[in-house]
Amino acid sequence: MRITFCHNLYQQRSGEDIAFDFAVQLLRDSGHHVSVFSADNSAIKDLSSADKVLFPIRTVYSRAARRQVRRFVVAEQSTLAIVQNVFPLLSPSVYHGLADARLPIIQFVFNYRLLCSNGLLFTQNEICERCVRGNHIHGILRRCYRNSYALSATYGAALSIP
Repeated sequence: MRITFCHNLYQQRSGEDIAFDFAVQLLRDSGHHVSVFSADNSAIKDLSSADKVLFPIRTVYSRAARRQVRRFVVAEQSTLAIVQNVFPLLSPSVYHGLADARLPIIQFVFNYRLLCSNGLLFTQNEICERCVRGNHIHGILRRCYRNSYALSATYGAALSIP
């Protein structure tokens, strides 16, 4: 099988990054052709001023990432996509690019990021499930992501994209 694995690496290497490396190697060892479409959050510190201004918009939806992933999977002749993490550089637009290429998508889930701005379902020293049904205004008002209204709004908007 020809698999494209999509993952946005964290600034600080995490267990999720290690799981990604392990899964890619396991699939390759099992005889699959695995290509990786990824971004690395360590690149954020080197963004130009213009890119920093556009960063929140591109975190919500990146037309460039949609085009890039679509071209990538066509060039790789992928038959399946596995998506692990898309935030913030790949953005949810990756799903649309994969759908444009008519690829089946498997979603790996290692946290609650698809439901919650901070990915934890925990804020202000308590369990929180206010955003689980899709209303992310609670995460914004409670500044759930890095105690920031702006960052919480960015992630809340990104999570609201169908």
